[in-house]
This record gives sequence, structure tokens and C-alpha cells, in this order.
Amino acid sequence: MATEALLPARARSRRLAGPVVGAALLAAIAGCDDAPTTAVVENAFETPADAGAAGAMTVYEVWWGATLFPYPVGPGATSEVERTVPTDEFAYALLAPGWSPGAGGRPPRLVAARSRAKLTVPLHGRLEIAVSDDTFLGDCAGGGPLDADDARLVVERIFPGPFAGVTYDPATCTTTAVSADASPDATSDASPDAAPDPPFAEGSESATPPGQDASDGGVDQGTST
Repeated sequence: MATEALLPARARSRRLAGPVVGAALLAAIAGCDDAPTTAVVENAFETPADAGAAGAMTVYEVWWGATLFPYPVGPGATSEVERTVPTDEFAYALLAPGWSPGAGGRPPRLVAARSRAKLTVPLHGRLEIAVSDDTFLGDCAGGGPLDADDARLVVERIFPGPFAGVTYDPATCTTTAVSADASPDATSDASPDAAPDPPFAEGSESATPPGQDASDGGVDQGTST
């Protein structure tokens, strides 16, 4: 203490400043936001109380930015939270009318859909993708059909597997099986056989989900009544 008291005031202040600055720096580092950027899908379709399972709408798959949500989301449910990256993109989805995730097997019908507006999320933020007729286009019975270009993007590039061997009509939300010579054969409902192979976000690790192969897709080639 005697030695410290003999130091000039400026020298004493410099010696005290070192520990103070170090403590402030550590506090700033500890306070940095290292939370991941995430997204989640919410099935916001309303099911009438008397509609039963036949009137329910399942969100079968969703693709946004560089993130795939590969598991079906039943009415009123939410998906698992997925890590993503900040971006500003439309979300694309496959809808399965009248099919429940617990039913097993393939959905008898799939509908291509796209969000009405681009969706964005900031760094470290959380995006909630609410899928309903109010927020998505494509459901011919509710939200309105997609135009031909958007529908082609969904079924040929974003979710090609389930639509292999068929053509999709966005005006009626039905598919037509294509024979080997590419001539129309019969109208059928699209059913998934493989997870999609999304084409976007080149260079992103999640742009092409592991184990996905669009060539594995396919649909039943029968005729619906």
C-alpha cells in the first residue's frame, strides 16, 4: 500500500484500468448472442368439427430457403425446429388433403403450394411458417390454385420425386399419368414415394438433404374415379 500511495495519480489509474477493461471485455464476450437461426412449420389449416379425418389437411413437406421440413405435420401441430440461415424466400409445400400422418402408407393425393409472400428471418431469429389457405396458394378447394410456372417449379424442381411419371394440373390439383411415349394415359392422384431433392441454395450443406434422390420418386399409375 505504501508503494502504491507513492505512485502518481495517473500511474495508479493506468494500473487499475487493466483489470477493469479485461473484466468488461469478458462480460461483452459472454453476452454475445450465439443462438442459432431456426424455423418451424405450423399447420394452421382449420378442420370443421364435423368434417372428420376426410376433411383434415396435412402439411406433407415444406421447403424454405435452404431448409427442408421432411416430416408430415398434422392439423394443429407443429414440426420439429430446424436450423436455417437468414434469407428472404418463398416457402413451398406439399399438402395432403384427407390424409393423416398416423394413417400409414401414401397419401392418396398431393397438392403443390407456395406461400403468398416471401418469408424472412433475421440472424439468430426464429421463423414460424404458418401454412393455411390464408398464407399459401395452391389448394384448389380453398386458397386458390397456383399459376402454371409456380406449379412447374414445385413439381419438377423442388419436389420432383412424388410427381415422377405424371403431369400436374394446378387448375384442378390433379395429376395425369404419362405413358412411356409421353402421351396422357389416365388421371390419378399424386402419391409420394421418396423425399424431395431440393435444388436451391447451391453451396449450402442443407441444400440437398442427405440420402435424397429424385430418381427414386414415383406415383401409382392407376386411374382415379
